[in-house]
Amino acid sequence: MQDRYWLYQRENGVFYLQDKITGKQQSTRTKDESAAKRLLAGKNQSVEQPMLNRSMAKTYLSAKSPELMERTWEDVMNHYAHSGVEATRDRKERAFRSQPFARLRKVKLLDTEADHIFAVLEHNCPRSFS
Repeated sequence: MQDRYWLYQRENGVFYLQDKITGKQQSTRTKDESAAKRLLAGKNQSVEQPMLNRSMAKTYLSAKSPELMERTWEDVMNHYAHSGVEATRDRKERAFRSQPFARLRKVKLLDTEADHIFAVLEHNCPRSFS
């Protein structure tokens, strides 16, 4: 498979990536060519092997914050529900006890997909949610 992104350097010395399909340009935010080439390789690899990219991201995140690997939406809901004034806390707790949020409760943050969030927003929780 041919690489999807290519690397170029602007006059200010900053390296950019450009998507060969969409033409979209993205700054690497670096003037270091070796760092820019690593970013380019990662970007191209993520297109070729998306599941590998996800696994590598989890590995890096677990090294930085091991507890993040196990954190669920229940942790987020509990923390958020207990903030603010009492009337607001009651309203948040009531909302989080509703069916759409109940299905999201046990999903790990790192395993969350867009469909999970859309299901809560639309109050339409699919059976494959858990």
